[in-house]
Amino acid sequence: MKIIRLIFFLLASGLPGCTQQKKLKPVSSKQPLLTGMTSQKEQRAAHSESHRGINEGVSNMKNFSKIVFGANSFGLSLYKEISKQEPANKNLVYSPSSVWIVMSMLKAGVKGETQKQLDAVIHSNSDDSSFFTSCGELLGQIAHVPANSSLSILQANGVFRQTGYPMDPKFLETLKKHFGVVPFDVNFKKNPDKARSTIDDWVNARTEGKIQKLLGNAELRRDLYLFLVNVVRLKDVWSQRFTNLLDALDFYGFENVKKVRMINNVGEHAYADLGDFRAAGINTRSGIIDMIILLPSKKDGINALEKKLDSDLLNKTLDHLKSRSVVLSEQG
Repeated sequence: MKIIRLIFFLLASGLPGCTQQKKLKPVSSKQPLLTGMTSQKEQRAAHSESHRGINEGVSNMKNFSKIVFGANSFGLSLYKEISKQEPANKNLVYSPSSVWIVMSMLKAGVKGETQKQLDAVIHSNSDDSSFFTSCGELLGQIAHVPANSSLSILQANGVFRQTGYPMDPKFLETLKKHFGVVPFDVNFKKNPDKARSTIDDWVNARTEGKIQKLLGNAELRRDLYLFLVNVVRLKDVWSQRFTNLLDALDFYGFENVKKVRMINNVGEHAYADLGDFRAAGINTRSGIIDMIILLPSKKDGINALEKKLDSDLLNKTLDHLKSRSVVLSEQG
């Protein structure tokens, strides 16, 4: 059985050294990290519903693979759209999974033409029931990490609604069952500042203080009825440490060449040469999530690679990865 891979990847320009991507595999945990909201009792109830059957595996691998393929396709499409609005010589860091999860929650509350447009954006080609079942299973697979693992991953969803605003019971049930969420009531209309601080406090708690002010001094509109949030916190260590400080090497940026001191990682990594670009991977100690690097073969080939990159090419790349001795370099 082919294991479905949810991809975290990095486009690189000008790395002088390059290269395993281990497939994301289901793991179990006694303490799942996906959290709901409001009272602890409601959180536990939502949590139980959201993760029912996760430890038995995926209920329908075909539907599950569609969800993962759609999520990866959305992430790459979003990357292309964001990159159009950002200067070509600037780094771009974003979390496509967070945006996809929020829009998937929103999908549960829309119908008709709006749903068709949303489905097209998030690359959803599954019927509602199978889509949300697979969403819940995917979040469960991501969240379940062995207690002794070097990987720490926290993924939490939050929905804040205007006090007294009526919501479809089916929407609420879907949020609770598949996303582990019970909406939290705030008053955008009468007290937007308190609503903002409530959201910031929730994010601060869920990220263990790493994101203290998501909204900061932003002014929330008084006509808001719904505010959806997803937060992800991930931490792991490389399976092999970067050592051996090297003399300064040429680093090719978008506009110039700089001398940069590098440190090396020499060992067995997955590597593939696909002509126009090379793919490399950095293993983490947990063996659950690894980083993928795509490096253009030409020094000025990053724009061409961005244009051609899609889920089909990415999956083809991963299928070509083979373990070999590789020298990886990063800035020291």
